[in-house]
Amino acid sequence: MVAVASSSSSSLPKPPSALLLSPPPSCACSSPPHPRSLSVVWLLPMDALRKAEADGIIDLTIFEQILEMDDDEDHEFSIEIINSFYDQAETTFGDMDKAIEKKDIAELSQLGHFLKGSSAAVGVVRVKDICEKIQNLGHQLDESGKKPIEVDTALEAITKLLPEVKEEYQKCKIVLKEFYSQYV
Repeated sequence: MVAVASSSSSSLPKPPSALLLSPPPSCACSSPPHPRSLSVVWLLPMDALRKAEADGIIDLTIFEQILEMDDDEDHEFSIEIINSFYDQAETTFGDMDKAIEKKDIAELSQLGHFLKGSSAAVGVVRVKDICEKIQNLGHQLDESGKKPIEVDTALEAITKLLPEVKEEYQKCKIVLKEFYSQYV
């Protein structure tokens, strides 16, 4: 869903990232239109989250439950929760890198389990899903958790998943920072 508003209204709030549109191709204007005649189109914060949900990045139902816990319009409580998630994820990624170097498969499983839970709690879907795979691999099972595999195979698979989970984390961080940018 995209919000459309005329730029001639001075009471409209300025969106964080507005896009000015030119007149439609059917317009027979010989000169550029006056700036006040242009329309402003922007994605509202919840629309950006809905797109992230459609892309499988965020579980909006869970995230909205976190937003409902906020006492005020500035989302101070949920911002604190999300910032704690960022800290936990980044610390866990560092610990995972160290565990890979030590080839500590049991530690990787525990770290995958921990970050899976944190990600699920805030509705970060892809990070949760990849962390579940890491947890399974750390138990020397295939990614689905059903078939036993060798330690070397598990370590190789986890080594390939770490960049992927970090990339998915960055995607969710971009979406959430964009959402919260209007409040901080």
